[in-house]
Amino acid sequence: MVKKSYLSLELAIPEDIIIPHILMKLPVRSLLCLKCVSKYFKTLISSPEFINFHLRTLNSSSDDEKLYILQSYYHCLYSLDSTSLSSSSPVERLKLRYPQKQGGRSVIYYKLIGSCNGLHCVQSDEGFYLDYVVFNPSTGVYKKIGFHFVDIDLPINGLFLVHSGFGFDNVSNDYKIVMLVSTCCGSNPSSCQIFVYSLMANSWRALDIHFNYYQSLKNDPAAVIDKHLFHFLFNEGVVGCFDIQTEQWSKFELPTFINRDDKLFWELGVFEGCLYIMVHDLVAVEFLDFDTNYEVWVMKEYKVKESWSKITSVWNQELWPKERKFINDSISPLKYSDKLRDDQILFWNEYNSTFIYYNIESKLPNIVEINGVVSTESKAYFCHETLVTIPGGKQLRGVLRK
Repeated sequence: MVKKSYLSLELAIPEDIIIPHILMKLPVRSLLCLKCVSKYFKTLISSPEFINFHLRTLNSSSDDEKLYILQSYYHCLYSLDSTSLSSSSPVERLKLRYPQKQGGRSVIYYKLIGSCNGLHCVQSDEGFYLDYVVFNPSTGVYKKIGFHFVDIDLPINGLFLVHSGFGFDNVSNDYKIVMLVSTCCGSNPSSCQIFVYSLMANSWRALDIHFNYYQSLKNDPAAVIDKHLFHFLFNEGVVGCFDIQTEQWSKFELPTFINRDDKLFWELGVFEGCLYIMVHDLVAVEFLDFDTNYEVWVMKEYKVKESWSKITSVWNQELWPKERKFINDSISPLKYSDKLRDDQILFWNEYNSTFIYYNIESKLPNIVEINGVVSTESKAYFCHETLVTIPGGKQLRGVLRK
């Protein structure tokens, strides 16, 4: 009797009504449960056409994006609703259960490289071996990707740094990891080379792109715009850009009012779809007492030098008036707290694991500590929950959510 009722439902409601008006309004978890109802729904929801349609529907709006917190040392990923953050916001702890062994040793630290279309990418490294993991926390599918530095030429007695990013090439319909390796030896210029991993081809390629800089790169993940433009920050005040669609390298300089001699260091990222630069200045406020000033500059028109605009300037003592001694706290701007207003910014404190609503006009912070999230080094970011598959991926056993 149950099978007949499902069959009559499937035959009675045409797909042009079921898909856009019913299934597209369901969360991913409900769609995954629906796959267990019948072969019809399993075939429909698993089809590439449905997955792509569902993804396009999600990408048309950022309202349904989940807020994630990755804690590198605990191998934990937290998920919460970003529409109304408070200390009592419900939090889901997603245990990263993919294999955590590398070269016979346990992986201690995973760093977020990027997220795109519901796929997340993290990286760990140990000596001459890099380990990337691409995973979809909604479906529980993951894939490990390794890279051995013994396969490339490295300078003897030299140093090398790795800078990675994760994105999507909609021309080839392929997800890719970009790895920029900079090597230096003595006083010689840093030599940089680009490697690209294709998830579809399941292979690395070394590109014929080489360039030199006298100052090393900032060791941060790439700031990715429009899913395919990967940006890297150099100490000289130069931003390099690699386009995974065209595989072309370009660069542009920061304006002098950002590239100042008195800055402590910079941070490059993405804010509301635009590149931003966070300038950190260490300032003496009293004898043997210092404070940190954070200036947030946003490039509102891509590669238009005159479009850089300072959206706020925040002092560390404004955020932590009773704990001003913690001058090394690192904050990152996530987004405006309200789409219709630009007077309040949501920040994330990477070492305190707290959110900060900062009012630009009143310069007053509202600090939100999420219950259940351990205070340790972590990264907060936004990403959709999707059904996107991973070519060659493995399915996690058991329940993903804990």
